[in-house]
Parts: sequence; structure tokens; C-alpha cells
Amino acid sequence: MNILHDLLLDPPISNWLLDFLLFLTFSLHFIFVLLLIGTAILSVYYFAATWYRGEPIELPWFKEILKTFLAHKSIAVVIGVGALLLIQVGYTVPFFMAVTIFAEYWMLIIVFLIIAFLSFDALGHKRNKLNKINLPGGIISLFFLLIVPGIFVAVLSTAERSESWEEIINNGHQIFGALTVHWLFRYLHVLGAAIVFSAAFHFFFSTKREKEK
Repeated sequence: MNILHDLLLDPPISNWLLDFLLFLTFSLHFIFVLLLIGTAILSVYYFAATWYRGEPIELPWFKEILKTFLAHKSIAVVIGVGALLLIQVGYTVPFFMAVTIFAEYWMLIIVFLIIAFLSFDALGHKRNKLNKINLPGGIISLFFLLIVPGIFVAVLSTAERSESWEEIINNGHQIFGALTVHWLFRYLHVLGAAIVFSAAFHFFFSTKREKEK
């Protein structure tokens, strides 16, 4: 039998091994998600800052930052599939209940990721021809990308609180009260960690050929 509130079935593997694999895959996935989100934030910010100051858009560091988005995106998605599969096996009822509660938002993740990934890919392939016209596109792409972790945090927060499921459904499938505050701080924690992790990454790797970092 799986954990409390879950299916009355024997798990395919032991619970400790399942939890270990989930911790490992989700940790790796989360690291690359942080690098992905932080890279997107830094690239758009750096693009806007250089344009606002009237500096040449084709600065080496900006090109290096945007280029790494493509690699982070691919690795984060691949490892994320494994983490989702393990969550579905080990935490079947809580996870699928939370996904069902926010079903319409959960399905929009696909649309938002397609828009964000294609837009950033287009900017990455045109990084030698960027101008201020590309800035609104970068901001819109970043907006859609930042919605995704917000939805995922809402799903995880809801899955962890089975006692609130009925109230959330009766509230029009919206989180409320203390859960909203919890969601907000958890979401801001993700964004803050993303900026710190990606800033450190780019400081050491994207500027390795620069005399001044």
C-alpha cells in the first residue's frame, strides 16, 4: 500500500527507493529550472538595460546569457518528465486531485511553454541582429514563462493540503487565505533562487573570457 490518501495498491518499488529517485530527479530538474528562469530574467533585463543606456546591443555577455537558455530548457524538460512520472506513481491521489482542481491552468502550461520557448529560441538565433523592437517580444516571452512555475507551485501546495480541497473547489477552484500567502512566498522564493543561481552560473561561465566580470 502506498502512502496515506493514496491508492490501495502495492507500489512497483519500495517507498524509500521511490522517494529517493523522486528527490534525485526533482532536485536535478529544479536546478535546471532555476537556471532556465534566471537566465530568461537576466537576458531580458540585460537587454533592456543596455538599450536604455544607449549601449550596443551586441555585447558579448548578453549573447552568452541568451545562448545558454536553449541548453537549460532542454535538460529541464527531459528530467522534469521523469520527476512527474515518479510523482504520479508515489503520490497518485494528491497529485492528480490537485491537477484536476486546476485542470484548465495545468493544460495552459503546454501553451505557455511553447510560446516562451519558441520566442526565446527566435531571440537566441537572432542575437547578432537584436534591436529595441525585440524587447517587447522578450518581455512577453518572459511573462508567459514566469506563469508556469506559479501554476506548478499552486498545484504542489494544493496537493500537500488535502483538508483544503473541498474549500478550494467551492471557492471556484481558487486558492484563498493563508494558502494564498504560502503560494506567494513559495513562488517568490523560486524566482529569487533562480536569479541567484543563474547569476552565479553566468558570472563564472558566461564571463570566463572577459577580463572584468
